[in-house]
Amino acid sequence: MKLLSEWAKLEGKNFEAVGRVTRKLSALSVKLPLEEDAKGDVESVYIAISNAAQVMDSIEGTINKFLSQVEKVLYLITELSSTLQNQDESLEEMEKTITVVAKLVAWEKSVRVHLLQIGQDSEEEEAVSRHD
Repeated sequence: MKLLSEWAKLEGKNFEAVGRVTRKLSALSVKLPLEEDAKGDVESVYIAISNAAQVMDSIEGTINKFLSQVEKVLYLITELSSTLQNQDESLEEMEKTITVVAKLVAWEKSVRVHLLQIGQDSEEEEAVSRHD
């Protein structure tokens, strides 16, 4: 659940990284000469492309870290779902068992009462046969 609380932080970092890349790529594309026979400084173009590549590598690392955490959360959610399903099945089984136990308890009480009545009837018959 700790990962879920960090979700907003990761989302904010990802949003910020994408925004930085967008701004840098926009700034770099504006600097590119678009006229025929235009010449550019090879070193500044190299630096700009290197910076863009570094930013993209940084984003890839962030995405990979984010993906790993999402996979962990997905695993935990899957486990939780499975546990809840097992719990529901166990509760249904327990309800059935409780119903059966309640019926058995009622039957046992009935049998005990019946046995007590039979015992009393036997005692009464013995008492009657002794007086005869």
